[in-house]
Amino acid sequence: SRGPLVNEEAVDIMKQLCSAISEAHSRGIIHRDIKPQNVIVKADGSIKILDFGIATAKGLMQLTQANNVMGSVHYLAPELSKGEAASPQSDIYALGIVLYEMLAGDVPFKADQAVQIALKHMREPMPDVRLINASVPQSIANVITRATAKDPNNRYGSCREMLQDISTCLRPERLNERKLVLHEDIQKQNGKCAAKDCRIAPEASGKRNRILFHVDFL
Repeated sequence: SRGPLVNEEAVDIMKQLCSAISEAHSRGIIHRDIKPQNVIVKADGSIKILDFGIATAKGLMQLTQANNVMGSVHYLAPELSKGEAASPQSDIYALGIVLYEMLAGDVPFKADQAVQIALKHMREPMPDVRLINASVPQSIANVITRATAKDPNNRYGSCREMLQDISTCLRPERLNERKLVLHEDIQKQNGKCAAKDCRIAPEASGKRNRILFHVDFL
């Protein structure tokens, strides 16, 4: 009703969402339908996640059957549209979309048909939230970039890892950090940085062997 949320409010909500989904994942439960319609904010500011109706528990049969994808298409991870099994990384993707929407005031991909939206999630680069909301610091934009990577292996390794990142993103020393660019986005640009006048420097990617880059603007 009032458009984009302020940065502090969006971060507080996302911290609670990441904490809650991390707890679900630790119990072997994947939500599979994270979206604003399934989140309520109580009068005291605390967050509750609703509708675990299509959630899957570890060891149980996947609810995704042939030619039948479960979940809301505006928040659906690319691999789920391909019929792959849900995972913690697919929930992380949805969390990244929710964070984008809180700060941009709208979802990143829209179209008349659900299949067109799914294709956009699979093929089109994630819009830069800072081009829509200039008040968003690069540190928050980087969280969105990592959470919504097309390749699940390039996303956060866990919701706990995403929570740790979002918990520090408003610290003064992080507000002007370098722009995070994923290797998959560089490949789409034929090995060139999409941003003008930038140079790419590799960064250690941790145990999951993710290939990540930062951009320095000259």
